[in-house]
Amino acid sequence: MYVSDFRPNSKEMAVATLVCVAVLVAVFCVGYGIGLRNASRSDAGSVPDHGTGIDHVREQYQHIEVHQREITDGIGSAEKGAARIEGGIQQAAAATERAEAAVTDAGILIDECQQIIGRVRNRGKTGAPPN
Repeated sequence: MYVSDFRPNSKEMAVATLVCVAVLVAVFCVGYGIGLRNASRSDAGSVPDHGTGIDHVREQYQHIEVHQREITDGIGSAEKGAARIEGGIQQAAAATERAEAAVTDAGILIDECQQIIGRVRNRGKTGAPPN
């Protein structure tokens, strides 16, 4: 196959081919001109924001930072509160143990007192064997 095999066979075909090539060249030139016009603008190097800027996103990010700090401070405060509560529970447990020991001692004393009172009553009765 040679390039000469692709030649138009008639005069009308040659004119149609030249018209198509001319239209393609014209479309390319128009597109190139529009591209040059857009590139020559003063803001050609910047990315258009279409009315929405980074300020809104920055503000939201700052709010997130503030909330994160508040949450972190709240967690620290909760940890301190839990430590205080744990200390209080330990103190209450120690006080409960002391109270149990006191109740046990009081029970023993009451039992001894009842035995002494029983002996004293028995002494006063006639015919009871002495202890």
